[in-house]
Amino acid sequence: MLIDQIPLLKKAVIDLPPAEKDKLLLKLISKDPILVFQLEYKLLEDERDLDNRVDNVKIEIDKKISWIDKYLSQERNYSPGYFMMDVREMSGLVNEHVLITKHKISEVELRVYILEGIINCSANILFLKRTRHSEKLLAYFAGRVKNVLEKYVKLHEDLQFDFRDRINMVLDYANKTAIKEYLEALQLPNEV
Repeated sequence: MLIDQIPLLKKAVIDLPPAEKDKLLLKLISKDPILVFQLEYKLLEDERDLDNRVDNVKIEIDKKISWIDKYLSQERNYSPGYFMMDVREMSGLVNEHVLITKHKISEVELRVYILEGIINCSANILFLKRTRHSEKLLAYFAGRVKNVLEKYVKLHEDLQFDFRDRINMVLDYANKTAIKEYLEALQLPNEV
């Protein structure tokens, strides 16, 4: 039940002495780890810390891409399903970053970074032809491209300019692989 649905309770909470209000607030905050991270970011961090957060997410993405490359270099079987799980894990890092910071520019930066990492790693061979096993992966990658493009068009034109070449490189690669038909089905452009 929401406090807005009980006006008397809302008024009683507002009328509490500051010390008691603070105690209740801290108790509530401690039960939600994401809220703790959001408050830490808003109250204790500045622009440099945001850059550090972005760099840390990039480091984790690089580790995952390196792990995929190392795994494939040992001639192990790496299915499209496993690759998609690893890509989702990388996307989860970005989701958490955005949940905490709500920073749109770094979200686009990190999502483009993942797409670039994917197309440059050795698992990109999974995109070369469409098979029964790779259909979900191809559709997922096209969906990630669509997601990036939706966020890209909402940015200021100066910021769009900064991302344009990188996004066009991803689109160019995708249009030369089996991903192309999925991009066409989503009616995505060949370039921005």
